[in-house]
Parts: sequence; structure tokens; C-alpha cells
Amino acid sequence: MATFSLQALPANATEWLDTARRAEAAGFDTLYTADHPGSCASPYVALAAAAAVTSAIKLGAYVGNAGVREPILLASDVATLDVVSGGRSVLGLGAGHTPAEWAAVGRTRPDVTARIDRCIAVADATRRLLAGEEVTVDRPELTVTAAYAVRRPALDALTGVLNRVS
Repeated sequence: MATFSLQALPANATEWLDTARRAEAAGFDTLYTADHPGSCASPYVALAAAAAVTSAIKLGAYVGNAGVREPILLASDVATLDVVSGGRSVLGLGAGHTPAEWAAVGRTRPDVTARIDRCIAVADATRRLLAGEEVTVDRPELTVTAAYAVRRPALDALTGVLNRVS
């Protein structure tokens, strides 16, 4: 079965909310927005706003930048979006391509293999955090110490997102 998704960037609040409404009315399955820290709106704040004016369309960052995002913050953002959207959040991750984004957070952009290794480590840690686990990771590409992103009763509201990221 084919699904149809739309990726858009919020230029301003009025345009963004109108885009979300129109995408849903046109039958798109998912509305995505970019995750490029420092050069566009925060994706999860924009998507939460879109959730407030829609009722069915799924919402997600295309794609979450695992290169510069930490798992605990990703898990918290995705879990919160899932709660405020009534279970419509979608999590996708990318390895982080844009060199300026790495520099902006004080990191040296690694080669492709190291970026992919970090992406996989962030995906695993984020999945575990969304499942309510305590997460510790001590690897060259990622360090997380005894992190919890979601606690009961909030975890009970995350059934939809947990099924999608498993």
C-alpha cells in the first residue's frame, strides 16, 4: 500500500498551520519538517503546533539529526509529540550530513562510517529510552549515563510511538 508524505518548512506560524491543515485535507499520510539546528525552526515545536490543528495526519522530523541530537532529548521530544498529537508522532533518524551543524554544537564531523555508527547508537539508545529503560552507553560515538527519558504515567500514553520505533 502506498503512503504519501509531505515535507515542508515553517516560514511563519500562519503559513505552517495552514500547510498542516491543507496536507491533512489533501489526504497526505504524514507531514514532515526538517531538522537542521540553527537554520530552521525546531521540528518538534513546529510539529506540536501542527498537531493542534490536525487530527489524523502523522507528524515527524525528516529526519532527526542523530549526529547532533542526544538520545534523551530526541526521546523526550518524540514522546511529548506523541502525547500531544494523540499517538501520531513518527521517528526517523539520519546520520547528520551538514558540517556546519556539527561545528555549531562543538563537534568535529566524522567520516561516513563514524556518522553511521553514531546514528545506530543514537537509534538504539532512543528506542530503549522510549521503552522506559534506564540507558547507559559508553562508546566512542556516544556516551549516555543512567538516562531516563520517560516515566510512568507518561509512558502509558506512548504505545503508538513504541510500536512504530520497534
